[in-house]
Amino acid sequence: MATSLGVYKPWGLTRYAGDANKQERRKVEQEPNNETPFGVKIFYAVICVLVLVVVMLHLTGHGFGGGH
Repeated sequence: MATSLGVYKPWGLTRYAGDANKQERRKVEQEPNNETPFGVKIFYAVICVLVLVVVMLHLTGHGFGGGH
């Protein structure tokens, strides 16, 4: 088996192995950017500010209640 592969297999990488290596290199070159987009950060900041305002109104007694 080894002799037949040594005789009939061409030197170097096969086409399949070469394609797999190219795909692997592309994956390394195109690493995903896991950073949160700026617009999403702004949205979260606005939500946090709104929640803080509601909590502060509740704690000071000026909430949305009927004023009992």
